[in-house]
Amino acid sequence: MQAIEIHKLSKRFPEVNALSNITFEAEEGEFLVIIGPNGAGKSTLLKIVAGLYRPTSGTVKIFGSEINKISSDLKRRISFLGENYSLYDNLTSYQNMKFFSMLYDVKDFEAKALDLANRFEASEFMDRKISQLSRGTKQKIAICRALINEPKVLVLDEPSAFLDPRITEILHRNLSELADNGCTILYATQRLEELYRISRKVLLLNRGKAVKFGELKDVISRLTKISVEITTINYLQDSVLEKLFRYNVRRLSANTISANVKRLSEVPKVIASISKLGGDVINVNSVKNNISEIIKRVG
Repeated sequence: MQAIEIHKLSKRFPEVNALSNITFEAEEGEFLVIIGPNGAGKSTLLKIVAGLYRPTSGTVKIFGSEINKISSDLKRRISFLGENYSLYDNLTSYQNMKFFSMLYDVKDFEAKALDLANRFEASEFMDRKISQLSRGTKQKIAICRALINEPKVLVLDEPSAFLDPRITEILHRNLSELADNGCTILYATQRLEELYRISRKVLLLNRGKAVKFGELKDVISRLTKISVEITTINYLQDSVLEKLFRYNVRRLSANTISANVKRLSEVPKVIASISKLGGDVINVNSVKNNISEIIKRVG
């Protein structure tokens, strides 16, 4: 069943065309990653799907109903996490989750809130006000808030921002489980490593237009000569870097190196090689201009 149907969607603001003639579909249980540079239209698209913006033209349907005509029950099963964490600073984490649970008419709130807080290692922050938390912890609470209603449609705008690698991995694992259980997920990101790790289908946006929509393998098969930045806990000696010569490794800082691979699928091989040589990898980032390379090669 089609959970989301977008047809010839456009959104114009007074001084810019944010989206132009976007068309795609997402089946129930689809995990769709939307990728593109800043200004591509990702956030605008997600806000339209979440019902926060009205399109200038075109249609948006959720489980067969136009976005402005969906039932109250379905509205309570659509969850949105934007680029801002959307929490009340003067309330505690617990109070925020309880408030949104009331809006969503969530049953068994206490058990669900505790389970989510435990999953995302946020239990110790439940009685603290949002204003007292770090940006990364706020993001963890915001994710818990977005999942509290057991959504059928989950719309996420760069949810891994400010999260450390461990919590990012927990997020990816939990979202994959949700998709396996029928939740349809739209996940916007600029990070190519996320595209490789979690995507099943890809919507590539650039300047408000859909450059490519389809299976992940069809997109990354055209992406070559990729530069990645790898950070380790420990310092890698020059002798270690010399053993990674085939990846054209160079040092960027004390604990960060860059490496070149032929294809995105080779990134895990680089990480495995570093680990075998004694490096404890804590973060891997693709250089952002690789998004432009995807656009050039796929578009």
